[in-house]
Amino acid sequence: MLVRAACMLVINSVGTILQVSRRDNHTDWGLPGGGREEGESPLQTAIRELWEETQVRVQEKDCLLLHTGEEPRTRAIVATFLALEYDAREMGAVSDEGLVRWGGYRALLEGSFGQYNAQLLLRLKAIKNLLLPVTSI
Repeated sequence: MLVRAACMLVINSVGTILQVSRRDNHTDWGLPGGGREEGESPLQTAIRELWEETQVRVQEKDCLLLHTGEEPRTRAIVATFLALEYDAREMGAVSDEGLVRWGGYRALLEGSFGQYNAQLLLRLKAIKNLLLPVTSI
């Protein structure tokens, strides 16, 4: 399975998700991400795209592969990573790709990549449910 694109899920301390709008539609929200460049690993792609689109920094050691699956619209295999630590001090409100914001999960489900994001959020919920008993001790 060849991963052709990657994105990064960044969740802040109040539970909102870092999102970027499409450059041609500022009401269509998704995760920062994009296509792999020659010689890049999926994780390197996700980190590069996160920086290019939001100016948020993350290091490889602070990322966890969350989900790999087919994006139904394009049929591309996409890897999504969860940023466990990040630096948003330089975060931009506007990027070359569109707007940047912290938002709720509903916008991700309603956007162009809603089907893929639904799979991703179900995976995140399953992981969270597995960890809940451990963190409540």
